[in-house]
Amino acid sequence: MNNVAKIIKNMFFLFVMVVTFYGSGLVVQADTPTGLRQTTGSKDTVSLEWNNVTDTTMKNICYGYEVATDQTFTNIIDSGTPDIFNYAVIDKLQSGSTYFVRVGYVNYSREWKEEGVNRHLSAPIEIVTAPDNFKSYKFVGANDTTATISYEGATGATGYEVTHNDQTTVTNETTYNVLLVDGALNKAHVVAYRESSNGYKAYNNAVDIYNLSKLTTTISKDNFGLSAAYTNTNVFYFGAKGYGNGFEIEGRPVKGKGTAISGNGKLDNVSSIRIDNLTKATMYCFRARAYVVTTDGQKVYGNWSDYRYFINPNGCKNTSKKGSIHLKWKKLKGVSKIKIQISTSEKGKYKTCKNLSGKSTSYTILKYGKKSLKKGKKYYIKMIYQTKEGISDIYTTSTVIVR
Repeated sequence: MNNVAKIIKNMFFLFVMVVTFYGSGLVVQADTPTGLRQTTGSKDTVSLEWNNVTDTTMKNICYGYEVATDQTFTNIIDSGTPDIFNYAVIDKLQSGSTYFVRVGYVNYSREWKEEGVNRHLSAPIEIVTAPDNFKSYKFVGANDTTATISYEGATGATGYEVTHNDQTTVTNETTYNVLLVDGALNKAHVVAYRESSNGYKAYNNAVDIYNLSKLTTTISKDNFGLSAAYTNTNVFYFGAKGYGNGFEIEGRPVKGKGTAISGNGKLDNVSSIRIDNLTKATMYCFRARAYVVTTDGQKVYGNWSDYRYFINPNGCKNTSKKGSIHLKWKKLKGVSKIKIQISTSEKGKYKTCKNLSGKSTSYTILKYGKKSLKKGKKYYIKMIYQTKEGISDIYTTSTVIVR
């Protein structure tokens, strides 16, 4: 009986010691750090913060962290202690990658890396490193409303942010159509990121893509053509308007051989392309298309427009006698119809006298409408040249006083 009483007395004494020891604050309660979060992320380094363990004094614990490539921490690649209680920097990581990290603490009397030590570990979180920097970023094409950009080489990216005109769009694609607004900046700002499951994004170095432009997919016939024609010297100027870095024209005789038309100019609706020494008395067809110049210096073209037509008729002689007007001209190529019109004023209403065959080389006017021509009166003559497909942009005008 005395031995039993002694054992009970000793157990009571040990219990009092344990309670006293814990009550002194020298032993930490077994809670875990909370609020673990990633605060920065570069290509090889991340930083972490967490909330300090509550109801403890900092001198009683030692914080530490573990980094693994898997959520179960079977492949731990780094383990260490931070320089600051609730802040750690982890480096020598791979760019564009996802890792798992958890933090914890041990009692001040033990080492974090000590084998068999009891670590009070937090729940793990995902951390991410920034993707590689872009290897290429370009303006590659356009249409009537957008400019197409591409950005490649950001290995490990899970998404991209494209900013233009103070508006940011998130996309998973490595090409993007930037909606261009007249008067807005012609550049786009692009950055790649890798995002963790808890929403943190680690960004690579952003890039700017310049000289963006829309492209008029098809120039309408109203927006290109001859801007000046000097038929006496056989010199012609062409202009066009639309979106792009420039435009080109091509043309040829409608029928038979002759000097071809080709050239490049600015989309400014003025005389930006000069063509001379064309084959006279020959109907030409010509068309235009706009283009943009990419970052690589390549031209991306729109569609060819419909054809327009013109001819340098090489003059028309007219004479008047016995109350009539006689017209004479050289034979024309590629012309299917010649319309002869007459008016009593230059800007007045013209009346059609006759639709002639394109093979005709002369015509005599006897009447203005249903009335005979008046001697001593000035008349205005217009000759309009047509093909089966369209009408020439150039027509012949002359004035005659009837004799």
